[in-house]
Amino acid sequence: MVTNYDGKIIDLTDERVSYLQMIQSAIDRMSTSSALFKGFAAAIIAGIIVVSLSELSATLVVCSLIPLILFAVMDTYYLQLEKRYRYVFSQVRSGKKDCDFDMSPPTVKEILKNDKGAKVRWYHCICSPSIWMFYGPMVIACLTLLCFVLFNRMTPNT
Repeated sequence: MVTNYDGKIIDLTDERVSYLQMIQSAIDRMSTSSALFKGFAAAIIAGIIVVSLSELSATLVVCSLIPLILFAVMDTYYLQLEKRYRYVFSQVRSGKKDCDFDMSPPTVKEILKNDKGAKVRWYHCICSPSIWMFYGPMVIACLTLLCFVLFNRMTPNT
């Protein structure tokens, strides 16, 4: 027996603990995916920037933005999914949700219906420091490099 924040006694049965472990493993997979996306994005962008510096190709710089944006979108999606699973974990832990072993997370609307302050919307995830502090500087670096490449093309060589 354990008490939650409201002082309500919760029975931590083996069933509840197993369900919480299942949810936690899903949350772990989401965060692992996020780390993989960041690693792939950094490697791709670094490689393209190095190649574009030697060749001064605006096309390569623009092409580097495409995977960067796609990785940022996927990372944001997995962050939102992770937050939805965290909500399920919190509900099961506090005893507000039964141990039905349902592994489908609630929709954003369902979460906001029960918790209006939950930060599970798409824009909350994009504004998360784990997204904008990683992808923001990379986008700025690509755009700066693109401006540099385009400026060098427009200036006449004398």
